[in-house]
Amino acid sequence: MKRSARRKFKKNKPSKIFIGIVALVILICLIILGKSISFISSLNKPLSPDSAVIYKPTNWNGRGVINTAILADKNYILSFNPYQKSLLVLKIPDETYLSVPFNFGKWSLGSVYKLGQSESAPMGASLYKKTLEENLGIPINGYIIDQKDKQSFEKTLETLRQNPLENISFLRKVKTDLSFLEYWKLFWSLKGVRFDKVKILDLGDSDLTSWTILRDGSRVISLDQDELDNYIQKYFADSKITDEGLSIGVYNTTDHSGLAEKAARLIENMGGRVVFIANSKSHLDQSIVLGTKSYTFDILNRIFGQNLSSKPQNLDSSRADINLFLGEDYFMKYNSK
Repeated sequence: MKRSARRKFKKNKPSKIFIGIVALVILICLIILGKSISFISSLNKPLSPDSAVIYKPTNWNGRGVINTAILADKNYILSFNPYQKSLLVLKIPDETYLSVPFNFGKWSLGSVYKLGQSESAPMGASLYKKTLEENLGIPINGYIIDQKDKQSFEKTLETLRQNPLENISFLRKVKTDLSFLEYWKLFWSLKGVRFDKVKILDLGDSDLTSWTILRDGSRVISLDQDELDNYIQKYFADSKITDEGLSIGVYNTTDHSGLAEKAARLIENMGGRVVFIANSKSHLDQSIVLGTKSYTFDILNRIFGQNLSSKPQNLDSSRADINLFLGEDYFMKYNSK
């Protein structure tokens, strides 16, 4: 009986070949799974960044207005509103005299990209994007650098809108920190924008610009800051934020003066209703957004906030619907390379 049981066990025992095949199949499945995860992850990474410096806390998810800085034959801001299905293109002259972050001083916009590229760690595109964001007072979600196409970007854009498949060849010659999903979501959406929903503006032709001669004799274009904010709010405000009309409080938790005013300006230019600005006794390394869960909250959280598991202790209380607490990270965004 014992010999018979042993013979039966040997027959049922898996062979080494079978075990090897199973192990190989499992290994192949793990490799395929790893490659799939890597591919899906790459869809949310910058496609072809042009700078060694990349600051993108979050990607555009199709909700809210997306503003993209375009450096081509001229300077452009491409602003798409997915809810109104409208497209705004703002042209900005090279001679526009702007403050450049990271203590570079004031430069003409046409020089900013080269200025950033001259750094030991090239940061031209990132510097260009942040310069426009800080001076216009609107969030810039990404950049596209196109220095190979000799025709105007306006013509290129019209071609891309008429035939989205042209985006494949366009992508080959540009540098962008938009992810694959952001890029295709944006430009495929532009195809559906009606011609009467497309507005093209030229900042150089507006009443808020004036020519100024610098000490070295060069001529630059100065901007009327107060009028600029009215202009930006008129054309770039997010209608959904305006319609919600939630009250917003902005706190500066750092020792750096003027930080809350800068953030409040950006929020108001987006259509937000800032009801007060204050300094906080608390000190935070990372900015956070607290308050009523809403569309406005989600947008502000994507721009300023962090996903925190618990609320920090001893934060100031406020009756505003949403409270933004600015930390060191917001200061470093424009002051640290």
